[in-house]
Amino acid sequence: MKGPHRASRITIIVIMLFATWASVHFRYVGVPGNDWHDAINSDGKSYYEYLRLFLFPEGHPHIRHEGAPEASTPVIRHFGGAAACMAPFVFVAHGYTLLKSGGVEDGYSLHYQAAVGLAALFHLALGMIALRRYLLTQGFGDLIVSCTIIAFSLGTGLITQAVVHPAMSHVYGFAVIALLFRCAQLLVRGPTPSLLVVCAALFALAIWIRPVNGLVLFALPLAAYGTSASISAVARLLVSRWGPIAMLVAVAILSLQCMLWYVQNGSFFAWSYADMGFHWSRPAVLRSLFSARSGLFFYWPLLLLLVPGAIVLWRHNMKLGALFAIFWAAFMYVTASWWNWCYDNFGQRTYVDVLAAMALPFALAIPSKGSLRSIFLVGLVLCTALNLFQSWQYSRYLLLPWQTDVRMYKYIFLATDPERAMALGGHVDMPSYAPRGREVIPAQFVMFPRIDGGSDTTLIARAAMPFATIGKATYFELDVERTETIAGASADARIALRFRNKDQLRPIHSWRMNVVPDGARSEHWHYAFNLYAQQRGDTLEVLCVGGNAGWLARTASAQFSVAR
Repeated sequence: MKGPHRASRITIIVIMLFATWASVHFRYVGVPGNDWHDAINSDGKSYYEYLRLFLFPEGHPHIRHEGAPEASTPVIRHFGGAAACMAPFVFVAHGYTLLKSGGVEDGYSLHYQAAVGLAALFHLALGMIALRRYLLTQGFGDLIVSCTIIAFSLGTGLITQAVVHPAMSHVYGFAVIALLFRCAQLLVRGPTPSLLVVCAALFALAIWIRPVNGLVLFALPLAAYGTSASISAVARLLVSRWGPIAMLVAVAILSLQCMLWYVQNGSFFAWSYADMGFHWSRPAVLRSLFSARSGLFFYWPLLLLLVPGAIVLWRHNMKLGALFAIFWAAFMYVTASWWNWCYDNFGQRTYVDVLAAMALPFALAIPSKGSLRSIFLVGLVLCTALNLFQSWQYSRYLLLPWQTDVRMYKYIFLATDPERAMALGGHVDMPSYAPRGREVIPAQFVMFPRIDGGSDTTLIARAAMPFATIGKATYFELDVERTETIAGASADARIALRFRNKDQLRPIHSWRMNVVPDGARSEHWHYAFNLYAQQRGDTLEVLCVGGNAGWLARTASAQFSVAR
């Protein structure tokens, strides 16, 4: 390969070869060989449903949060920008469907799932190419650019989003925002009407993918770093007739979401997050950054370089340093204020979209020579290797960050045996959205002593659901005390919840009683669940199931709470 900056080119090629292999091996060939059935997964099904809305309109089921109240807005929950990015690939797959003979399709056959995977890989490559050009133009050396690309693609959740969750929005947000910063850089260096319109379109698309991405506007001036060009030419362009034209282009793109809402329910505006929202007065900032429960720096420690990088940026250019600090503080506050601040995924996935906005301070923090550079390179290799390994653990359900505490993390750290994942127990849901706090509802639980373990099913507690919880999302917290008279006797024991209504039983969920299997003889476990669809006359029952003889368990405490 000829020409300058060869290392960063090779870096992108190698990363794409690895990502393609990982996607094929772990997703479309898979272990045990049918993982492609679930390539469109998690929230990705919601984004993908926009495409099915047009390709398969008959009997189209609008996607809502599982278990949400029936009063929820009957529209697809998420915005449609990610679906727009996937659309060209999925439409090609649909063309194959129209051409082939026979068969009834629902949009989830292999060629549709593969099309979504290809779309994710394409946008991963597009984002890295744009990021490379952006950093090189700012004057960074090829080694620093290569290290930044490696750190962002393999040392964060970007690779997981591209391979494990190809239908989710984050890899598309990453690509669009990286292109936005590159085009903004070109706009500052040579303002033209076409570049202004393109920047407006990319900014609108980034918002359409995820509205919180609009906060990158604070960081967008960082694209002017490293140039002596005056922004007065850009300002003149904005106040000319091209400014309103660019704004109209952005509004037109965002209005596509209004059209999608209209197609679904006849209204141009809808609030699809009717049962979700932000806790503005109590953001979980520290937990979202450092907790074992999907903490940003806990799982992606390479991003800690943003701290010294921001300081260097401030010293080089105080205005740009202040703007980056505003962007970081605003993004951190908004994402940590979301009711489900751990986002039920591997790490703080919301940060994947805005990696390009963090590229400049990250690159500034990389030592260019000396022993510090050697230390950084060693750290880069170790952190990247750990992230890739933990991404594999996540794909094989060995690591579930949104349910993990420090003790569970230590038990699963570097584990490869799938039995380790199956041995973990416990369950702690995030409390459902409650903007005015939660009200504890007294419940009269009848406690049943657990006779020496070993029976198949033993009732340990029962309570009639309080009237105040009927028809509401109810948060149920349960504390269980367990004592083993014979070591290891409760290793296979489970706690189960079920509703009883007259002679009808409705199982809710069951889980291993012991959070980790190597616990002490006596343990106190805390579990928590969001319960939906309670009916009048329901009784909640807590059961112990299985285990060998030689252990005792009892419900220490239990309570309900509902949003005020």
